[in-house]
Amino acid sequence: VLELNYGDYSFLDAALENALPIHVGSEGTNEITIHLGQEFSSDELKVTSPLKVHIHNPEHDFRVLKLLRQGYREYAVTAAEVTTLQRFKDLFGSQVLSPDVQIGVSNIVLMFTDLKDSTNMYDGHGDAEAYSLVKGHFDVLRQAIAANDGSIVKTIGDAVMGVFYRPISALKASFEIHRAISSLNTGRDPAKHLVVKIGIHAGSALCINDNGVLDYFGSMVNKAARVQGTSKGNDVVVSETIYRDAEIANYIEQHKGQITESPFEAELKGIGGMAALH
Repeated sequence: VLELNYGDYSFLDAALENALPIHVGSEGTNEITIHLGQEFSSDELKVTSPLKVHIHNPEHDFRVLKLLRQGYREYAVTAAEVTTLQRFKDLFGSQVLSPDVQIGVSNIVLMFTDLKDSTNMYDGHGDAEAYSLVKGHFDVLRQAIAANDGSIVKTIGDAVMGVFYRPISALKASFEIHRAISSLNTGRDPAKHLVVKIGIHAGSALCINDNGVLDYFGSMVNKAARVQGTSKGNDVVVSETIYRDAEIANYIEQHKGQITESPFEAELKGIGGMAALH
């Protein structure tokens, strides 16, 4: 006899991966019989609680019948997703992986950024003033990335490597970065204006603990960096993988009057063939 809260459940015959959906409510039967090894009906069965369940196993083999509560998946968070959050990295980043452990992440979204003509900026304004400008731009990037459920993996000179779980989060963060940098430039001497180049790509990568910081390696990471290298500044370059994402396509469609999109091809250094980019 099962005491069940109202809601949707399913009985799963583990041997067949065959599920019987049930809905527990105020109306329905209070007693059912399940025959293991037989195909369940796909029709949802309405039952009440407490529910008496008779289980019949025609074989002598050990069988497993699972009762699953539906609807929890939308509240679940995966390791791949939680490790992209800046708050999580700040609190637990060094505790996620042992230094000698490597794990494969099947799908992750990487953003690479860089400052355009930063060498000339250092030469023209001196190290101290240029560093102040660069630091201010890092603050903008960190806020925009964190606000869109991403985190900064590391900074490389004037460049930033960011990670996200969803492509749409990376794209929205990119636009926020450009808006914030434009605001930062307002009222400044044009010679001190900052221009950010951004590239986004997604795919599988190797995740490791590098001196207490989660980092990502692999051919996908290299390609993401090369995608950023094709940016002219004040734009966002995305790979075909990102562009074909359903949420990205929908977002571009909804913002047709605000987003100008154009496809092009480019040869990415160290990566064979021409790459389709947008």
